[in-house]
Amino acid sequence: MSIICNETRGKFQPISELANSTTGAPPGIAYWFNKIPGLKQSYNTLSGNRTALACFRDPNFVAAHGHRPLGATLANTADARWGGEVYPGGIPVDNKPAITGFVLQADFAKFRGRGFIQTTGRANYKALVRYVQTYNLHNATIDMFKSRWAGMTPDRVCDITTNEDWDMLFQQSLLEIPCEGIRLHDATRGYLNLGTTAAQLTAPKETKGSIRYMGWRISGGGAYAETFFQRVDAVLSALAR
Repeated sequence: MSIICNETRGKFQPISELANSTTGAPPGIAYWFNKIPGLKQSYNTLSGNRTALACFRDPNFVAAHGHRPLGATLANTADARWGGEVYPGGIPVDNKPAITGFVLQADFAKFRGRGFIQTTGRANYKALVRYVQTYNLHNATIDMFKSRWAGMTPDRVCDITTNEDWDMLFQQSLLEIPCEGIRLHDATRGYLNLGTTAAQLTAPKETKGSIRYMGWRISGGGAYAETFFQRVDAVLSALAR
């Protein structure tokens, strides 16, 4: 509950990560693009992601999204800044499809955090693509995308899908996709298998089975592990009263 409260800003809904609207940090969608030392890594150069430069020069990506605003300007660009960790100056940072539609389909924006633990990055979304492509239950939203993605490689799906597609899957699949996002993420990190003793639960963040380990492996930041532990402790203390 403490993780979901933090990752969904207290809404407890599988929402999408917002663009920055506060002062003191890169504005708008530049927040997702930029590396901020001591705070966050760049989604543009996140391991497993394709840089915006690679996206903008890819024929499949351009064919799928080139008609969107800024597509005529940025398709097949040679501007190396789109391969870096500082959002190029002179380009709008609005999180509005009518203004930056082409840019918003690049990995740094499309594969930003979504869901209960803010599933992030092409690698995690590719795992969800494979889940959808092999789905054998009955969910109208998932079935629709399974049919649409038939015969495609996961990378091809990631290239041509849109923010709207992923918002629909996370928010209109009766919670199946956001919950599957947690299961797939945990399968490689093992944070849901919590310890059963006080010593295990209160161990340092490097210890599997500890509360701090869960916070660390979900958030990706060591500093958050202690903050998360304090939040869990506060909830448990309140429940014990």
